[in-house]
Amino acid sequence: MYTLPQGRTAPNWRLAELLRDLAVQADIRVTLIVRERDQGFARATNYLVASKPSHFTVYDDTTLHAKAIVTESFVVHGSSNLLERSIHYNAELCSLDLNPYPSARQWVRSHMGLSVSI
Repeated sequence: MYTLPQGRTAPNWRLAELLRDLAVQADIRVTLIVRERDQGFARATNYLVASKPSHFTVYDDTTLHAKAIVTESFVVHGSSNLLERSIHYNAELCSLDLNPYPSARQWVRSHMGLSVSI
């Protein structure tokens, strides 16, 4: 079981910090599925990958509108951009589900129709 670091509450926890903590402290591998990598996204992912390079994979496909963060344990998916404006201001849909498959790759293949090397 993973718990929030002392002094952190869900409303003030940045997504990048959550993902980093999951990779570093809980040893969870994270796959980010996005439409394209722009400069803002690159800044955020460089921070993550530098924290534990073996645990982060970024896959982009320009035909996608859906976005997903896929781990062996859970999946965050929807059409919301994983950016501050989408998370705090826009009315967006995003779901957090358990991953019923034994790997992130199988979830991506089944739900997004993509074959990725993870």
